[in-house]
Amino acid sequence: MEDKNDNQKDIKDVNLSHEELNERLENYSKIGNQKEQFFAIQRLREKYNREIRESQEKRAKTDIYYAQGVRSGLPQASYEKIKEQREQEDQKRRNEILKEAKQYYSKHNSLTRDFDKSKEEEMERER
Repeated sequence: MEDKNDNQKDIKDVNLSHEELNERLENYSKIGNQKEQFFAIQRLREKYNREIRESQEKRAKTDIYYAQGVRSGLPQASYEKIKEQREQEDQKRRNEILKEAKQYYSKHNSLTRDFDKSKEEEMERER
């Protein structure tokens, strides 16, 4: 049995920064002149920003606990390792959101279809 994802193009991880991802999502929401697409992509963008805010709040608390543990002499992982792990989690989250946006965009938009539609409109105007 074939997996649904086998039929779709493999979308490679682009590893965008937070700002680049927000810009890309903004572009996806504007392209196509469809209200549904705009709102769907904006919902993805809001979901991503909400997740980032929540994780930053949690990280602030864990940083306090980390500092308390260091002061009390408890064994701790290096803070650099923790920062690296957090960045990997953030990057994974950005890649997942970008994949969702690309899949939505690809499902509802096609440059070929848009080109054919504009060509048909142009031919009808010429008649």
